[in-house]
Formats: sequence, C-alpha cells, structure tokens
Amino acid sequence: MRPLRPIVLVIPLLTVFAACDLFEPEPNPQLINQLEVAEARWAANSAANYSYVLVRRCNNCVAPPADVRITVANNAVASAIYVDGEDPVPAAQLSQFITLPAYFELVRDAIKRRVPQFHVAYDEQRGFVDNLVINYDLT
Repeated sequence: MRPLRPIVLVIPLLTVFAACDLFEPEPNPQLINQLEVAEARWAANSAANYSYVLVRRCNNCVAPPADVRITVANNAVASAIYVDGEDPVPAAQLSQFITLPAYFELVRDAIKRRVPQFHVAYDEQRGFVDNLVINYDLT
C-alpha cells in the first residue's frame, strides 16, 4: 500500500495546476477569425515594397509622438521620415518601426493576452492593419 501514497499526492497537484487554465477564457474566436481573414487577404495581395504613415497617439506622453512615413523595401524597413518636416528618422531608431505584416503579430498577441482596451480594423481590400488601439496599462 505504500507505493500508492506518492501517486495520490501527485495527482491532486497535477489536477490543481491543470485546472488553472480552466478559469482563463479562450481568446475571442471572432477576433481570431477576422485576423486570419485579414492575413490571408494580405498574403494574396501583399507587396514587398511599400510605404505607410504611422500615426501614434499617447494619452500619457509629455510630447505627442510625431507621425512617421515608413518605407519598406524587400520586406524590411528601409527608411522613415517625419511627416511634419520631412526630416529623416535617424538610422539608429529605425528598429522601432515594423513592416505591415508584423502588425498581425501585435494583434495576435493582444488577442491572446485578452487586452481589455483593444480595437483593430483591417483594410477591406488588402487586409493590412488599418487602425490599431492597444492599451496594455489596463491589464
């Protein structure tokens, strides 16, 4: 009868740890479906070379971030300029900007993390993320 005792102790611990995920709601399937449809649309119509304007807003910033035109060449960020004055963003700061497909990963992460203040809209024709609001401060 002694060999059963360790097994009896292990099973309740495994049950407790396995049950932790039972209380976490699943990510919203509608948001996941919208993301997958948008990704498929982008994949069907994507381009390796394009530019887009990043408009960032911040409620708690001392100075609002400037709008930036990002140029992507061969699926990599090649350059960025400030829209206001057409001044180039220093090369050392280019790593803070991403390609349009990389926004799908930001959206996927926000859905997975169940960010409470989250909104995404996709371009109807080409599928890229057209508008994205994520507030991690509320998590």
